[in-house]
Amino acid sequence: MISKNKQNMLEEKQLAIMADCMSSAFINHANFKTIISSPKRRKKAMYHLFYMMYKVINQYGYIYEIKEQVEVVGYITFMDASDPHQISVRRVFDTKGMKHFIRFLCSLKPREMFMFWRYMKTYQAYHKQEKHESTIHLYSTGIKEQFQGKGLFKSSLRDTVSYFKKMGYQKMILETSDQTNVVLYQSLGFTITEQLTIKKSNQQIYFFALILQ
Repeated sequence: MISKNKQNMLEEKQLAIMADCMSSAFINHANFKTIISSPKRRKKAMYHLFYMMYKVINQYGYIYEIKEQVEVVGYITFMDASDPHQISVRRVFDTKGMKHFIRFLCSLKPREMFMFWRYMKTYQAYHKQEKHESTIHLYSTGIKEQFQGKGLFKSSLRDTVSYFKKMGYQKMILETSDQTNVVLYQSLGFTITEQLTIKKSNQQIYFFALILQ
């Protein structure tokens, strides 16, 4: 587990590799396919979006490296859900991720930018009304395609659950807008706490929670 301890933070080269891995893992994610139809622009936009996010999470959150023997083949990222700042503009600026945020926005057409804004508005409105004491938020997870289907995510998730239980967390939350992930998370013990439809869209956001016992 890579934690908030600065001695364990990933280096810049590692963050670039991580952003590339995760943007490839998410290339066919329903939400991103709905917003950005072009695979080439989708890959570029997601790379910079994830790079920006991971620079913040690297300093303020947790990064778990999924490994097959000694090779890093995927990642799971977390942040303390009670942290009021999360991935804020100030943190993006402080972690020198603003250039990636700008490049992400430049990758989008005006309509796509508006669709992304509506998605984030729905997402943020839900979290603002929720109380998240002693809760860890799973932000993203992805594995290289050739290593998928081997049970690596399930075993890695069990490791993180054990880790955060020892830290005193009582609940793990996550969300997805890809319906194909719903059954997977339910099979891992997560339950749906809310299902919201994005305004003027057929997109759904499923919010999940897992009690850490």
